[in-house]
Amino acid sequence: MDSLKAFISHTLGESAQLELAGSTAWDVETRYSDLDVVIRVEHSDTKNVLQAISTGLRQLREHTHDYPPSHPFFVLKDCELQLVESAKVPIISIRAVSLTVVCDLSVNTENSIRHTEFFGEVVEKRPHLKSVMRLLKYWVKARRLPAMRDGGLPSICWTLLTVWNDNFETLDLPPPLDRMAVLHSSVSASLVSLFRRLCDRKRLSQTISVTQRCSTEKNGTEVAARILGPQCHGGVWDELLTIEDPAGKGGGG
Repeated sequence: MDSLKAFISHTLGESAQLELAGSTAWDVETRYSDLDVVIRVEHSDTKNVLQAISTGLRQLREHTHDYPPSHPFFVLKDCELQLVESAKVPIISIRAVSLTVVCDLSVNTENSIRHTEFFGEVVEKRPHLKSVMRLLKYWVKARRLPAMRDGGLPSICWTLLTVWNDNFETLDLPPPLDRMAVLHSSVSASLVSLFRRLCDRKRLSQTISVTQRCSTEKNGTEVAARILGPQCHGGVWDELLTIEDPAGKGGGG
């Protein structure tokens, strides 16, 4: 992050700020997680900002001999980058060859900042949910469930489901013997109750409000018609399950 901060300040000016977002900011990242970073700049066009960063990184690679190992830009000298301007939220993905993490940069994405604040408050009050969120991410990966780009749920929707599920009473488990057992029993109860609540297609076909702590069942016939019809642009999962975004104005998932 220090190298990235130095480079962004050099490219966009000292007024540009970086804020960590996504699962790393909530302390629920896995080894598959990307590093999400929001660049906050005033009165700037998103695509112009990303273009400036892309140009700066390409120039950096052309002058690698100018930076000794002690220089903050050195770690970025051999980076691979991809500018994705056509996405709903334009980003630039950066991967330093010497590192394993991929960094996704976006510009002034206030929803990402609000998500960080929301989940930060949640895990502070309910710390066992960190483990639940992580385990659910690994389960989705192990089950090879489709990602958002393949018509599946965005990763954040799975995270929101753990918060929604934790609003209900969990299953009764044997009394824990110590503090670590308390954590393990809470995590186990949360996962089991989540899987039981959403264990079949009918139970998945609902609209969920995380903040209102409620859900409304969808009409199965209407859902099936939308999935088979031309209006189904989001994919089967998107039609089955809709989740209110507590950080957005309208929400959805």
